[in-house]
Amino acid sequence: MPHLSPRNTRLQRKTTAEGAAVEDENHVPIFEVLVASIDRDPATAVKRVHNGILRAIPLAGTETRKSYQTKLLAFIQSGDVEMHKLAAIDWLSDARLVVETWAGFLEPGRDPSGVRCEFRTLVAVKDRSWERIFSGLAAGAEQLILQLPWNAGRKSPFELDTFVLPDLSALNPKYGYKNLTFTNRAKANSAVADQDYIVDKDVASYEKHFDMSFFFQLALHEMLGHGCGELCRETAPGQFNFDPADMPVNPLTNEPVNSWYSLSHPPEAAFVGIATGYVECLAEGIGLYIMSSEGAQKILAPHTELDMDEVIYNAYLSIARVGLRALRSYDSRSQVPSGTAKVEVHLDNSGVGSQPRRSLKVTLDRSKIKTVGHQALGDLIFKLQICRSIKDVARGTAIFMDLTTVSDKELLWKE
Repeated sequence: MPHLSPRNTRLQRKTTAEGAAVEDENHVPIFEVLVASIDRDPATAVKRVHNGILRAIPLAGTETRKSYQTKLLAFIQSGDVEMHKLAAIDWLSDARLVVETWAGFLEPGRDPSGVRCEFRTLVAVKDRSWERIFSGLAAGAEQLILQLPWNAGRKSPFELDTFVLPDLSALNPKYGYKNLTFTNRAKANSAVADQDYIVDKDVASYEKHFDMSFFFQLALHEMLGHGCGELCRETAPGQFNFDPADMPVNPLTNEPVNSWYSLSHPPEAAFVGIATGYVECLAEGIGLYIMSSEGAQKILAPHTELDMDEVIYNAYLSIARVGLRALRSYDSRSQVPSGTAKVEVHLDNSGVGSQPRRSLKVTLDRSKIKTVGHQALGDLIFKLQICRSIKDVARGTAIFMDLTTVSDKELLWKE
């Protein structure tokens, strides 16, 4: 079958005109492989996207945008994923648009195999107020990044020489990044609606500080969490971003680094199945770690009258709560890692507890946030970053799976 790819296919049970399942001679249901294209899968939604792009091409405005839309149209007509990749390169090269559009694959995190992405279409208008905030954060990023544990005050071999501003989801470092943050969706998150698992004594503080905690975590996660950290890699055939004759020392083993990413084996291929979750876990941890920095507070909220210790406390509390919410959607049959439940499990070492079954609540010890919590978080992101930098897949995967594997005790929590 032409253009068949794990990224653009899905299975559909074959049925009769009356809706009954079709089976083979051994009474096994028969499934058909559908390809996401007009030719192979003429679904109504795909057809509408196709027709919309067809009408938009004459109004593209620039040759780059016309090329993007033309290639995107060809992909939707044929299902050819390579054509979609070429369209995405044009999309990435068209920076700093006022009106941003996208139609294609995003976020493979929900796929048990970590391959198939959700197909999404969007139109977004740039929020100038957030752009100013992110610009200020970018200006101070270099100093904030030096505070990360693998740098410890000076740039290490595992950090980028120069911070690169993510151009408000990553396709390929060779072509750049676009980081789309939907502020109207972010603002729709309500602290009042998200009080599940919060103990009564924390509710008032949670409501008061939720917006600021969420804002800090969002900004730091997107800008610094996804904008820092170097990967030891081959940059061109036989060329590297390190000196093969003087390899950096792996701080986890005190031995010279002996692995890196080749041109044919990028990070997504190395950490297959967990690549997205791994990167998001690291970015979330970086954001929460830097939140305690006075520099971040001066940039993001210089005039706030809120108690920043309470803002940080509620950020930890919110992430632990989200971890428990992720546990609700955990599928024990597929053994898919339980998303952000990793954060809650990790914080358990720093004072997270629970009330009896059927009344599960998250409790944190405020006195340990700056000491035990901050140190534990630093240790975690340090290990995750080093393993990612040097392509230590075995160690990095073991750390990630330890954080995300759901125990029998947590399965009882789920019930």
